[in-house]
Amino acid sequence: MRVLLAALAVALWCCRVAGQTTAPQGPQPLPEGGRKLNADKILTVVGSSVSVRRYGVHRLPKWTGGHNRVPPQCTNGQNVFFRVFEMLNDHENMCWRRLPDADWKKSGEKKDSRGRVTSDWKSFTKLPYKDASPRIVFKATMPDVWAEITVPAGYEKLDLVYTSAPNGGKIKVSVDGEAPPKSMGPAAVDTRQDRTVPAKDKLGEAFTVLDSHGKPRVIRPPRSGISHIVELRQRYALDPERAHTFRVERAGQEPDKIILVWGVVYWRGNCVQVVQRAKGGINCGALPNYWAIQETMALKPDYILMEAINIRGTPGGVTKSLNPGFAWCAAQRKQFKTLVYSTCQASSKEFRKWFRVPAHKPPYGAKDYQKTCADEHCDACQLAVVELCRKYEFPLVDVGKTVDAYMAGRPMVRFVPHILNDWYHPNQWGAMLFGQTIYDGIRTHWPELPARPVTMTPPPAARTDGKK
Repeated sequence: MRVLLAALAVALWCCRVAGQTTAPQGPQPLPEGGRKLNADKILTVVGSSVSVRRYGVHRLPKWTGGHNRVPPQCTNGQNVFFRVFEMLNDHENMCWRRLPDADWKKSGEKKDSRGRVTSDWKSFTKLPYKDASPRIVFKATMPDVWAEITVPAGYEKLDLVYTSAPNGGKIKVSVDGEAPPKSMGPAAVDTRQDRTVPAKDKLGEAFTVLDSHGKPRVIRPPRSGISHIVELRQRYALDPERAHTFRVERAGQEPDKIILVWGVVYWRGNCVQVVQRAKGGINCGALPNYWAIQETMALKPDYILMEAINIRGTPGGVTKSLNPGFAWCAAQRKQFKTLVYSTCQASSKEFRKWFRVPAHKPPYGAKDYQKTCADEHCDACQLAVVELCRKYEFPLVDVGKTVDAYMAGRPMVRFVPHILNDWYHPNQWGAMLFGQTIYDGIRTHWPELPARPVTMTPPPAARTDGKK
């Protein structure tokens, strides 16, 4: 009997491990005995569309709770930003609640004939940087529009996540039906956006760089400020001994004013908040741009995770595309730490081997792909990234090495489509390898941050019947 029970226990353990391998139920636990944060931290992800690209729509794993329970602009589970969120978010202690989440009660809420829930709050998408991951908040225009959420006992902090607007009004905040005391947080949050810009002599001249596709892009001084800062937060302290009802509504009666609210995040202890600022080329020359700086610095980041696309028509093109963003980050060294991860094109031998085959012609107008993927050219392009990081004293990690190591022991895995779906955008398994590289970099260069291992699910075996 004892032997039978032991065998049954082993079988159950094997099933559990197999289940985690094929269908992970959630992030792996943080290492025991790891360091604890002594304060809350903000980590901002910047880069081109590699970080934000949606490979499929809203493909979030079930363990997240869906689109309403992950941070703003965290659209699915198959991009680089999601992997950073997976490893750094304190999933046991941190709760994200987008306004459509069922935990919110809203004025005018009702179900239509199809069972869809509607309310006085309307989605608002007229925000800057309209790319593959649209920025969405919820708009209140009428004076009596309100929304409230009950935060269970045990939580110590809450951030109201909102968006600024040129005609933004004030958000009236109440806790348990009353205005919060000053020690808890402000009773009114001003969402008006100041659209003035600094004097011309402080903005600099127009300059040309290469965008994330290697094409020339002119960065000009703006004539006005950014139309909206998409993601802002206001902190509130909570008494963890009891539950609280947190309500937001319009503070004024002016008919031309609006408030734009994403929702809230509440937590206990100290946590890392991961912020998405990657928008097709924001580090390829755009970071010195006034608008991009406003958005990047809006939440006063402690850490910047910087992407570096490491292949161009010439090594000088790599330097030209990355140098403005790198130089700007270096100038802010006293405000935040920077870690660079280079993409896998130039440094991956598997990338070079795949695109040397004429049938695997890459997109984005690369006509002489055999020359582009030649060892000498790729080595020189990657060296340009290395030299830039050395110049600005940034730590660097290389996704290409992770990709090659992963494929070395898996002869059935193909570079495309298992690792990338084109030159720049990683698919599900590519994003995992990006995540693994970033995880290794954080553990090495930012060991003070509690990071959990990335969930690595095996890709399907490549087809052997000759079909793609």
